[in-house]
Amino acid sequence: MAATSQASISDCQVEEVTQLTDGIYRIQLRLLQPLVHRAGQYLELLLDEGEASPTAVPYTVASAPAALPLLELQIQDLGEGGLASRVIDTFKNQSQVQVRFPQGECYLDQAPQDPSQPIILIGAGTGFSQMKALIEHALAEQMPNPLHLYWGVREAEHLYGHELIEGWQQSHPNFYFHPVVSDPTGDDWSGRIGLVHESVMEDFPSLEQPLIYVCGSPAMVYAVEDDFRERGMGDGQMFSDVYSYAPRS
Repeated sequence: MAATSQASISDCQVEEVTQLTDGIYRIQLRLLQPLVHRAGQYLELLLDEGEASPTAVPYTVASAPAALPLLELQIQDLGEGGLASRVIDTFKNQSQVQVRFPQGECYLDQAPQDPSQPIILIGAGTGFSQMKALIEHALAEQMPNPLHLYWGVREAEHLYGHELIEGWQQSHPNFYFHPVVSDPTGDDWSGRIGLVHESVMEDFPSLEQPLIYVCGSPAMVYAVEDDFRERGMGDGQMFSDVYSYAPRS
């Protein structure tokens, strides 16, 4: 059976549920139908809660296409008994789930024609998951472009995946990591403080050249767009799933 890139409903085996840090889980699924996707796309978990139709919960796939049939998700559960808690309970207690996959237009297929054109990847919180997929794909394809990951979190303890990121830095001289903490507590952070996109503007006085990928809330993404346009960013340079599910009116 040939693999398809059209959004389809597929069964998945739940392979692993791992707690990465306080409230953040890594889920590893195995697709049981042959599907393909592009780095940066997302799936919808079809959660059966006894209603007439399942609840569709979107999650970015944190793994690159080369990892298929395995899919990685990174999910934050604040432990408040909400939807995220029910999702984590589902993964812990069920051996199989259904997903609708692949979806999304925020993806990276091939390197830009100009090998010097920077690619800026901005993730807020678990928005790192989408950036991870994009970076893994870019590195696997040996894209020569400078890759700048800006990861914004509220507290330093919400940064995870340290060994993975250190491996990228050691193995790929074109990869640069810029963690930013908005609300550090105590003396646990000596790095950059503030809004993550403001660090981008400190490093790039002009934004006329880079390709920019952003994963965060609609309010965050549109604030980034407005500020970046003032620095010269033009149409077609910035990509985000927000443009699809929460377009500006």
